[in-house]
Amino acid sequence: MNAVFNSTNQKYLTLLDISDNQITGQLPDQIFLLPKLDTIVAVSNCFSGTLPVVICNSTTMVSLILDGLQTAPACQQRLLPHTPSHSYSTTSSFNGHIPFCLFNMPNLISLHLSGNSLSGSLPEDLVVSDYLVDLTLSHNTLSGSIPRSIQQRTWKKLDLSYNLSLIHISEPTRQAEI
Repeated sequence: MNAVFNSTNQKYLTLLDISDNQITGQLPDQIFLLPKLDTIVAVSNCFSGTLPVVICNSTTMVSLILDGLQTAPACQQRLLPHTPSHSYSTTSSFNGHIPFCLFNMPNLISLHLSGNSLSGSLPEDLVVSDYLVDLTLSHNTLSGSIPRSIQQRTWKKLDLSYNLSLIHISEPTRQAEI
């Protein structure tokens, strides 16, 4: 895919939707280097590996929709093949941590990373861009505290559901003076 999506061939491309194509391998770095690209949608494929940090170098990105990068039917294997069970595992492996720089990309409005087996915790001092108003991190294995920068802002959409153990940390309480 790097040969197709390079900055010489696709210098005017603004939106790329490669959803539901059962694409295998790693997310190509070249996609995130396209000079005018502002929207990437790559939902339900068979990608493996981790999120490339080069994504953060994109200064034009407005919407990054990367839900279920390894959930296409072609990369699912039934756990109990001769039963009516709908339990399955994926044949490709997408995992790793969320690059923290994604939260502070200069023009990013929507960041969707649900269903990718992403793990780890978000740092308490996480910097979140003022432009980011739509955040979906559901169906991963994130743990730890929800950073104050996420708790104390106004969101249009915020979905942190179905993670391992994200803990809400409330404001410190003041003790009454005696």
